[in-house]
Amino acid sequence: MKRIAAIYAIEKEIRGKPADVRLADRQERTRPLVDQLHGWFAETAPRMMAGSATSDAMKMRAEALEWVHALPRRRPDRARQQY
Repeated sequence: MKRIAAIYAIEKEIRGKPADVRLADRQERTRPLVDQLHGWFAETAPRMMAGSATSDAMKMRAEALEWVHALPRRRPDRARQQY
């Protein structure tokens, strides 16, 4: 919960700033928290009772974090990624 609260706190702090500033803050400050959260989910999920609501919720969240983890990182030599 502390990691999630920290992510929300960062989002609250950067709300209203220009998009490039928000992106830079997310890359620098939020991504490490998301990576840690993903690691915790990956480590903890196998210990949960298979088929339990908690286990199912953790698996769904881990899958969502896999998607976030796969997002392209901003390259320092380019303002935006070409998609």
